[in-house]
Amino acid sequence: MTRPTRPDGVPDGGTSTGKGPDLASGAAFFVGRRPQMSWAWDMPERQLEFLRGIDARYFEHVAVSQGALLESDQRQYAAAAIRVAYGQSLETLMAFIGAAVQAPHSTLGWMLSYKNEDLRTVIKDLVGTPPTLDYLHPWIGSEPLKSLAEQMLALTDQDADGKDRLARVFARVWSRWCTEFLDPDEAFEYNSLKHGTRARLGGFELFIGPEHQPGVPADLTNMRMFGSSEFGSTFFVAEKLSGALHHYPRKHSRIWSPDSLAYGLQLMAISINNVVAILRLMNDDDPRDCEFRVPQDEEAFDLPWRSTSGVRSMSLDLKLTLENIDAIPSKELESQLRASRASYIREDRAEEV
Repeated sequence: MTRPTRPDGVPDGGTSTGKGPDLASGAAFFVGRRPQMSWAWDMPERQLEFLRGIDARYFEHVAVSQGALLESDQRQYAAAAIRVAYGQSLETLMAFIGAAVQAPHSTLGWMLSYKNEDLRTVIKDLVGTPPTLDYLHPWIGSEPLKSLAEQMLALTDQDADGKDRLARVFARVWSRWCTEFLDPDEAFEYNSLKHGTRARLGGFELFIGPEHQPGVPADLTNMRMFGSSEFGSTFFVAEKLSGALHHYPRKHSRIWSPDSLAYGLQLMAISINNVVAILRLMNDDDPRDCEFRVPQDEEAFDLPWRSTSGVRSMSLDLKLTLENIDAIPSKELESQLRASRASYIREDRAEEV
């Protein structure tokens, strides 16, 4: 398979030298659904400088260093560190995949331009049935993730059958991560953990069984376990009740296996490294400096999900709906807040006197 070359003209990284020597070069591309342009005097050099600086082995370091603490009295902190790094690596991989399928010759501009909603839009396009190809780069085929994996494996020493098999395996794993990335509970938990540890650490056990007498809990021996882990978190989510004005802080809980996340970190590090290597080659970097990595044992592709089964996310919090609140209109609420503030200031000044 031949690697895609930079297209002529401005779209997706094609450079526009402008109408005079004092104009910088520009590159146009889609970011999600938004057209965007990036300008610089030395765009190709900046692009390669950025890509060469990506070191995905950091995620492997977190997996190994924190994984060694999972049997210690620091295991909850180690598990949290793995979970935060997992969320970070997941977004990193999704972002580089997004850049590769939308703007392979303008990766730097794309990475500096995307917002969370843009990235989620692109990932939804990739895993849709059928995928939405209108906003993807022309080199992407009808199976976008497989096209990317095939490009990744094109310059490896695998034989044709091996390349096809591994392309399908990588595409399958990436598809699972795409679905995971789009899971709102995953995103809520990651945001709660990364922003000042707004989540309480620790998992849960979920048992369900019939009550033989109303109001009396079923005997534990007659109950069935539907989910259990020492590791996880409990956090609050702003559940909208009326637009963006009124919300209910509802409590959610998730459980996970830090060992599975650590395996996922290592596999994602390999994937990030490989996608970045593709992008470097597309931007005319020296192939001798671009490393492609494949797990020594293909069992590694299943390890991130081996220990995760049963119910992994739940909310048993009280229900609250729009019918349970006195929904004040925005203008009225603003007037009340301003009046309250003015009253507070008057009282405070009166006390000073």
